[in-house]
Amino acid sequence: MPITAWKCPGCKGATVPLDHYATSPCGQTVAHPSYAAAVLHHDRTHYARGSGVVEVSDGFGCPRKAGIMLGDVAVDPTMFNAALGGTAWHTEMEKADLSAYGWEIEKVVMGSYGLTRIQGRVDLMNKRLLIWEDWKTKTCWKAKQIEERPEPDDPVKGGLYAHLTEQQEGWRPRNGTIWYRFAAAGLKPKHVELPDIETVMAYKPVGNDTYTVYDLLRAVDSLYHGTVRWEDMPLTGESMFFGAKTMCDYCPVRDV
Repeated sequence: MPITAWKCPGCKGATVPLDHYATSPCGQTVAHPSYAAAVLHHDRTHYARGSGVVEVSDGFGCPRKAGIMLGDVAVDPTMFNAALGGTAWHTEMEKADLSAYGWEIEKVVMGSYGLTRIQGRVDLMNKRLLIWEDWKTKTCWKAKQIEERPEPDDPVKGGLYAHLTEQQEGWRPRNGTIWYRFAAAGLKPKHVELPDIETVMAYKPVGNDTYTVYDLLRAVDSLYHGTVRWEDMPLTGESMFFGAKTMCDYCPVRDV
């Protein structure tokens, strides 16, 4: 998503230049200039930028949003608050060198399913232990719920990463651990089974009852190849729920 401007909620949603938060009072009332700069930096340096290969996360989100964000866009930076918290945590985790113990950190794996090429970046993997691990940053009110069971989509994503790892590296993780991180509730690891690729592709993510992971990956792939316009994509986010709210409620390009 090449971010070329901001939509500022402090200016009634007006489109403003990228230096807006450094040169206006909104930098003290809406988004600090360093925060806006961090959002922009993450956008510019994303590992998959310009690759034209769908990501694991594309199978768990809205293709219409992905299509919009392929072009030059103006977004509300405050919509990236939660995502940037996870990004900051990953940045610190990447600094650890655990190679002496067999760990690889933030490794990009790539493979395919059918005619669709797929890529993803694995947080932690260990060939010696045959394990895949993932960091998830969650709000504290989710801690009790996650203590009982992991978020339903997370083990499914693990199964897709396991498939890509096997294709690229020649070995498949047998075990998965999702490390849930909370601001006050600490760390809660959940050990999960990694489903086979057929189960992954047939899964309907984010509480929707219509679109499978494979449907969503294929949709984004068609956008990358220019065979479909984003305007012709269904409003998939309307069928994806986070409690009482839909994915559309949290969409950074909803106004588009």
